[in-house]
Amino acid sequence: MTKENYILSFIVPIFNGEKFLPKCLDSLLMQNILYSDYEIICIDDCSTDHSVDVVKSYIKKNSNIKLIQNKENKKTGTTCNIGLKHSNGKYLWIVGQDDWIEPNCLKQLIEICNNGNLDVLSFNYTRVDSNEKKLHSAEVFKNINPIKGDEFIKLYFPESFQYYLLGYEWRAIYKKKYLEENKIQFPNNVIFEDSTFFFKSILYANIFMSIKEFLYYYRVNNSSTTDFNQRHKSSLIFDFSFNAGQEVAILSNEIKHDYPDFSRILKQTSEWYFKSFTYKIISANFQEKKLFYLLIKQNFDKVKNSLEGMPQWVKILGHPFYGIIITSIIKPFYKFKKTLKTTNKPQQYWSY
Repeated sequence: MTKENYILSFIVPIFNGEKFLPKCLDSLLMQNILYSDYEIICIDDCSTDHSVDVVKSYIKKNSNIKLIQNKENKKTGTTCNIGLKHSNGKYLWIVGQDDWIEPNCLKQLIEICNNGNLDVLSFNYTRVDSNEKKLHSAEVFKNINPIKGDEFIKLYFPESFQYYLLGYEWRAIYKKKYLEENKIQFPNNVIFEDSTFFFKSILYANIFMSIKEFLYYYRVNNSSTTDFNQRHKSSLIFDFSFNAGQEVAILSNEIKHDYPDFSRILKQTSEWYFKSFTYKIISANFQEKKLFYLLIKQNFDKVKNSLEGMPQWVKILGHPFYGIIITSIIKPFYKFKKTLKTTNKPQQYWSY
């Protein structure tokens, strides 16, 4: 089988993933189709640990594993796009470096995709902690026969798709030709790359199908770049609020003629993204505040445009001069209020 005719390409973006990368790669290799039928493309985004050495050790024993090394850090969005560009499979599956998939599931999935000539096939996932203890699983997707993607959303998530279908692009297998024809890719130079990719892929699909099986394991890793405990860092706060928010706003505008109801919900969602920096930057330390407001200053035209129509207090907190002063002044009061809230209520975590 020539490289142009792989059945599937796994795309694994990597940045400092040496700890959990073997678990990920082992799961991709523990499948019930021939190695010659699929490839595993690892794209390293200038890791400073031994991630590259881990991949190279696997390459020595497995000819279907490929390594691409970025010459400079390009962030997850661009790294995923590089994987899309260099993939040779009919279908694509993007897998996080900290995560893994169900062993021996690939034959079934490929058969479903081929038999239905699917553009996208979705399935469920299980959330686990760093020690692989189950945290949460919810049956978002049921066994749904082939259907147009927009009809699927209208039937099953007419007013709630933003909670279930934004982000987490690894919950599906995609036909590469379909993505290329519809110019569906990730935003470049961002960390939170998955704001709209998954939803857009479903929306535009001529033939979409879902199954209820839980085939993906998402690890909530305390050392992960995008983990909640790491989000109090200036660039991540900025990226999440303004870059991810802008992607949602762009899609809202893109579909407002054909899907006005979806567009309205996405617009509201983008406004939530834009406002999300407020509580994060209030509780951040002063050094993080300085770096965040430096990014605000450097990208003020973008920020100003994003905050157009927002409440006045949000605009003030998004100002490069007034914002850092006010967030520093109110931080002690914010911490006190937060302490009272967590003392009086049981702790919870979001599922999505």
